[in-house]
Amino acid sequence: MAASCYGFDRCYRWLRGKLEYSTADGRWRLRYIPMGCAADAYGGSVVLANSPQLQGLLPDTYAEVRGQVNCSTARPGGAPEYLVAEIRRL
Repeated sequence: MAASCYGFDRCYRWLRGKLEYSTADGRWRLRYIPMGCAADAYGGSVVLANSPQLQGLLPDTYAEVRGQVNCSTARPGGAPEYLVAEIRRL
């Protein structure tokens, strides 16, 4: 997929990237910086907070989410939880 399918606002108000689903913990992750590229403070991905908007999504598809990082879950080098206000497939 083209690099334009990945990206983020410097204040993390929107993120664009690849959806990944963990069957181990039943949670969605959005990778907004491709593997192999320089990561940011969050490692290039966030865990999407549970939301009805996540229903019907498929792993390995690309999406743009709008919302905010849940700062109470942020830790250096780790993926914080992202509170989703809106999501759309690319």
